[in-house]
Amino acid sequence: MKKTLLALTTAAFLAGSAQAATIYNTKDTTLDLDGSVRVVLQKHKGETTDLKDDDSRVGLKVTQKVSDGLSAFAGTEFRFNLDNDADANGQKEDSIYVKSLYAGLKFDSVGSLSFGRQANLIDMASKSNVGYRFEKVIGDLGFADYSKKSVKFVSDDFAGFRFGADYAFGSNTDKDAPVHDRTVTAGLFYNTKVSDVDLGASAVYYDGRAADATTGTTVKVDTKGYLVGVQAKYNGFTFGVDQGHSKVKADGVQVTKHTATQLGVAYEITPQVTAFGAYKFLKHDEIKGRGYLLGADYKFTPNVVTYLQYNEAKYNGEDRDHVTSLGFRVLF
Repeated sequence: MKKTLLALTTAAFLAGSAQAATIYNTKDTTLDLDGSVRVVLQKHKGETTDLKDDDSRVGLKVTQKVSDGLSAFAGTEFRFNLDNDADANGQKEDSIYVKSLYAGLKFDSVGSLSFGRQANLIDMASKSNVGYRFEKVIGDLGFADYSKKSVKFVSDDFAGFRFGADYAFGSNTDKDAPVHDRTVTAGLFYNTKVSDVDLGASAVYYDGRAADATTGTTVKVDTKGYLVGVQAKYNGFTFGVDQGHSKVKADGVQVTKHTATQLGVAYEITPQVTAFGAYKFLKHDEIKGRGYLLGADYKFTPNVVTYLQYNEAKYNGEDRDHVTSLGFRVLF
């Protein structure tokens, strides 16, 4: 369980995706390319130093004007797994796989409606993610941040408010199946500026259902919960807090519950150098866990960044688990 605190994530308010490059543009159609190559030297407790791919990816997005106020869009993202065994998505070593593939419609002053393999709405909720290799609170709570086939609506901004909802279809389409898996999320988001402070807040409700047949019989497993987050940015400082709770029931009987709280802080020392840190507290039933990270990154350019990070985790008095990472990313 300790490695839950030391798993990967994408930094939420550090070096993100580069500005997409437009590779095709006509009067009504635009095709953009973006992505990043990511490598990391990692030293894990009890292991030798290893060089790994750090979830490199390539993405394409096309936008097509349909009429005044209406446009169509589609996109895909390919990721690479170059590690020595299957990754969290079940992809084999030295493989390229489709992380997302979606299409939809954008209604000006209303919002966007998309269909396909895409991020769940819960992925927009977290406000405390810093660093480059630290598990999102979403995963700690047992929430899925991606779906293979879903419908999602996200509204445009209305006086700082946005709202959204999505429905993820399950893999079992048998009409007579005892359990049909699916995921439903709904959320509200708010952004504003007070004097020189940028403020953001989010609240998302999650309701997931899956079938568990490990006992030889099909059991309906429901995961329900919420995640709320707040974030403030001022004069180079960014501060974020996330708090979430979830309960897991099997055929209506509660089997476990999770609580997670995370605080993240980043400070832009210079336009090239950012220092960051995070602290996390978890509780899985009666098992308590704590973790933290400290690190800094250096941007040679906005699209070329290196970072050094140390993170540590501990559960219920067990020996500490820790990892040191030296990473390098080229974004495009």
